Amino acid sequence: MSTDTPSFAERVGVDGVALILYIQGALGALAFGLALVLYAMGPFIVLAVERPPPSEIAAIGAMTLFMCLFLLAIAVVFVGPYFLAGWALRRRKPWAHIVALIMSAISLSNCPFGVIGGVIGLKLTSTGDRR
Repeated sequence: MSTDTPSFAERVGVDGVALILYIQGALGALAFGLALVLYAMGPFIVLAVERPPPSEIAAIGAMTLFMCLFLLAIAVVFVGPYFLAGWALRRRKPWAHIVALIMSAISLSNCPFGVIGGVIGLKLTSTGDRR
């Protein structure tokens, strides 16, 4: 065997983990965006099917606005750390590998793309290569 062949961690490196975290964050943002659009369409469907009284229309609008803002806040909490970890890895922050390791472990629960990205991220962040 030749020792000149770089390992997987050396070939992909920190930038590869950052890219994986960006992709996982983008997929999460896409899922939350789709849920937000579908939830926001609900009142229009209700109003097209039946004519509720004006007081109910205001309640439906307020509830929809509240739920959309709630979904947006949840999306920031769940998706933001992926982008934060990717950004910190690209900037070579000293704490970035710990955040990337945690986010890779959390993403193992997201089938199938999260598992693939999580395993690769765990492999690359646990090797000790900090380039």
